[in-house]
Amino acid sequence: MTFNCPQLKKQLFLLKAKENTIAVELEELNLTNFKESKVSEVYAIFNDALELINEINEKLHFRELIKSEKQKLEAFFGMPIEVPKLPEEITVKQAEKWKEQGFELHYLPEIEMSQDKDYPGWRERPKKWFYDCMLDGKISITSDELKSGWVLIDGRQKPSQKMQYENDILAESLALLRQDGVIDDFEKKDSRFGIIAKELEKIEVRETLASVLKVQADKMTLPRAIDFNVLGNIHHQEWGTTTNYEWFSDIYDGGYRLYGGISVDGGLSHVNYYPESRRDNTMGFRPMVRF
Repeated sequence: MTFNCPQLKKQLFLLKAKENTIAVELEELNLTNFKESKVSEVYAIFNDALELINEINEKLHFRELIKSEKQKLEAFFGMPIEVPKLPEEITVKQAEKWKEQGFELHYLPEIEMSQDKDYPGWRERPKKWFYDCMLDGKISITSDELKSGWVLIDGRQKPSQKMQYENDILAESLALLRQDGVIDDFEKKDSRFGIIAKELEKIEVRETLASVLKVQADKMTLPRAIDFNVLGNIHHQEWGTTTNYEWFSDIYDGGYRLYGGISVDGGLSHVNYYPESRRDNTMGFRPMVRF
């Protein structure tokens, strides 16, 4: 990634010039009369400089990401939001690769999304049914509370009237999982559709999907209904404009799972439940990594 930063450009230029000078000088030297320790010393200095440039590069990259997240969150909530630095395990190289794969890094603050909240950007709220389920003990009483932390989520639009997500990096892995019998067969072998919620919880499935994204399997999950709603409102309002559903991670009354997102029943506000064993050619899923 290229940054419009004069200071960084100057450092890179000087470093390149230094590299060329070192190379020329070493070629012209009579190496039999040049101590090997001096050569090692020169390259050690050069490598230290490279590490410094890489460190600056990472700080600039993530500083812009943090700034963007802060602006969007504050516009949505109408209040100051502190956005912490990213976990050390996330590198710029990984972030750029995820972006190429259609996945996005976003920050979620620890905030309650109860019915009585009046956040200025919260245009499409979960239906009243969702909150009634909390009061009735059908879903967790904390289902409307965001959990703080950085997440990696698939930013793709869910398809409409078809069973394939665009440029799906999971397609090949899903086909192999079906071939191996880890998930049941389906008319489209490489599709995210036709997979039951319980299959998505299998360790083999989580490990396979995690390997595609180069993350730890225990960090792989699905968004909760409130995660999908908030991230959709802030970043992807189009998620609620198609006629297919997606599984959520919320458990409903034991043996059932929440799902939602269909345009004809509320879009981002839509949430309902199905048996975990329901196999449906209109039900897809959106992977999320919680750091």
